[in-house]
Amino acid sequence: MVDIDGYSVDKFPSDFGRELIDKIARAEHNRWNAFHYLGGWSYNEKREDRAKEHDCLIPIEEFETDDLKDTYKYDLASVYYIPVYLAKSGYGVVECKGSKF
Repeated sequence: MVDIDGYSVDKFPSDFGRELIDKIARAEHNRWNAFHYLGGWSYNEKREDRAKEHDCLIPIEEFETDDLKDTYKYDLASVYYIPVYLAKSGYGVVECKGSKF
């Protein structure tokens, strides 16, 4: 079992460093943004679901308020549970050594 940022994840490779986890979380946020943009959502400083406007539809690097920075935990949670979902399907996560991702 690995404890990462308060998440206890028993399927996550313990040799994955914080830098790799951060890269995967940023990729997850970009995927989430793309999903919403393709669904007709756009960025707005204030979230308005009826208008399909969301304050998180920007790159993580542009998160300036503490509230926005705090939402990064949702991207991390998605990353931390990838191995759990894969394990339930009979798969696992391994690091590609020497990869330039």
